Amino acid sequence: MYEAIRSTDIPSEVFDLKKGEVMGAMGLYDYFYIYQMEDILPSQTKDYETAKEEIKNHFLNRKKWERYNAFIKELKEKANIKIYNEILSQEEGGQGPQK
Repeated sequence: MYEAIRSTDIPSEVFDLKKGEVMGAMGLYDYFYIYQMEDILPSQTKDYETAKEEIKNHFLNRKKWERYNAFIKELKEKANIKIYNEILSQEEGGQGPQK
C-alpha cells in the first residue's frame, strides 16, 4: 500500500521551514506530499552514563534471549516425544480418554 519514507527521502528544504510554514506538493514514490512545520523541538541528547546503561541493557537482554532460545532448542532436541495417533483418533471420535 504505502512505502516507508526514509528521512533521506524528505527534501532538505523541509528542514528549513519555520514553525507554521507550509511547503507545496512534492512528488515521492508516485504520491504527492504537502509538508507543514507544526513545531520545532530542541534536540534531545543523553548523558554518557544514561546512554551507556541503556546500550548495556539492550545487549544483555539480547544475550538473554539468545541463551533462552538455545536452551529451548536443546530441550526440544533432547526430548523424547511420542505421538500415539490411535489415542488421538479415539479422542477426536468423541469417545474421550480411556481411564
